[in-house]
Amino acid sequence: MIIKHFTATGIILDEDKALLIWHKKLGTWLPPGGHVEENELPNETLLREVKEEIGREIEIITDNTFENENKMFSELDKRTIVLPSPWRTVEVQIEEDHFHIDLLYLAKLKDSKETKSEDHKTKWFTIEDLKNEKDIYYNVKHHVQEAIKTRKKNKMIPGNQNNL
Repeated sequence: MIIKHFTATGIILDEDKALLIWHKKLGTWLPPGGHVEENELPNETLLREVKEEIGREIEIITDNTFENENKMFSELDKRTIVLPSPWRTVEVQIEEDHFHIDLLYLAKLKDSKETKSEDHKTKWFTIEDLKNEKDIYYNVKHHVQEAIKTRKKNKMIPGNQNNL
């Protein structure tokens, strides 16, 4: 029987770098994220997982279209809200019969406080750092590099100096 789980992942960006955490069990660098729980929205999953994994709050990056649509719906139909759209949605094979449908969001830290996580080591990676990093899955490296390029191209995140 094939098993498919929904997951939410946050590629946290600042200037020309992305924040990754060291996953002890898998022995690799990953963006924070995790499984969508029952009765939880994917964007709520991401906020919860980032808080659990690195003790920080993030803001999911969306374009103005999202905010305008939400305002329109809230005025016209109190029963409908527009959820933040993921930057990408990918299917990842975990085992032969186990897949993750991963909703990848772009995000930024809400503040510049220092991250102190007893459970996870964190590190900021530039595109060059990612090219040279051996302990990272190819698909993760690719998506994070593309996210940094998107950020640089669109200038979608104002500079935010963070001490991690």
